[in-house]
Amino acid sequence: MDIKPENILYDTETRKVGIIDFEGKYTTGYCSPEQIKNLQLTDKTDLWSIGVTLYVIFKGSVLFETKQDVLEGNIDFDSSLSYDFQDFLKCIIEKDVILRYDIDDALEHSWLQ
Repeated sequence: MDIKPENILYDTETRKVGIIDFEGKYTTGYCSPEQIKNLQLTDKTDLWSIGVTLYVIFKGSVLFETKQDVLEGNIDFDSSLSYDFQDFLKCIIEKDVILRYDIDDALEHSWLQ
């Protein structure tokens, strides 16, 4: 799934959110390290893309532009984002897939409580 702001729809009447674009193509800036390395994809892969999407929505700027950025770049946080939100993003935009939160961990994070 290519999760990014352009592929998220919000219906103001029903107040429901939907995701479009299931073509199997990925946008580099939203790809996880395992996608770039052609490794096995898991639910953690989608959490990475959700984290990058949240960053873009809240900061208004792209986090990663190239494959090299995804693999080696750092996430730049500033005081405009709450500590809990920054921590949440760090947990789901973790380059090491083993350390990255899975969906259960993410749903238990204090930012979502």
